[in-house]
Amino acid sequence: MNDKVKAVAGPIVLATDASLGGPDRVASGYLATTGHASLRAHLYPKYLARPHSRVVVTELRAVYWGLKAVLHEHPGRPIEVRVDNLQALRHLHSWQQGGTDMPEGYDTHLRSQGRRPSLVKLQLLAEYTPHLTFVYEKAHAGHPLNEAADSLAKLGCAACAAPSRVPNSRGWSRCGPPAPSPTTGAPGPPDAHSSSHVTRTRKVHPHPWGEP
Repeated sequence: MNDKVKAVAGPIVLATDASLGGPDRVASGYLATTGHASLRAHLYPKYLARPHSRVVVTELRAVYWGLKAVLHEHPGRPIEVRVDNLQALRHLHSWQQGGTDMPEGYDTHLRSQGRRPSLVKLQLLAEYTPHLTFVYEKAHAGHPLNEAADSLAKLGCAACAAPSRVPNSRGWSRCGPPAPSPTTGAPGPPDAHSSSHVTRTRKVHPHPWGEP
């Protein structure tokens, strides 16, 4: 008898989600059938995008961080990314076709140390990564990966709201005032290396049969 359980063949499934808390707190989370999972939270600089664009920007940033983690360990594998925000999905499909449109007001200037903004890097990933599929998955409909990504994003937002209770080691950091922009002196972007983030990334043991 063979007691080894083989994972179901097929694309890697990556579910992502975002959460907003108050006027300036945002968080994102993702979970993949590879076992990759993460949450990120920070104070959102008001100059970076229009207020109504914050949610779609954060949804797209969740996709970027999830893809970055999965592609690092599984280059070339087919990946199905499931998002529950239709506006974010439209951007992803547009980028796959070579489009360059960004959410309204999104600042595409280089970040600190000359780094490209997350959404610009995601645009390039969407256009040039083979075997990448973006699909819509309805939120709060009982889909296990989507519900888990939603919970991670909400946990990040709660942690950012109570920084005094957030551990400051092993990948976590306290929320605080965003670092100043190197060009304008305004509060810096959320992907600057500053104390304005709460981040936790880990790889959990994947379900032995793939997605439940």
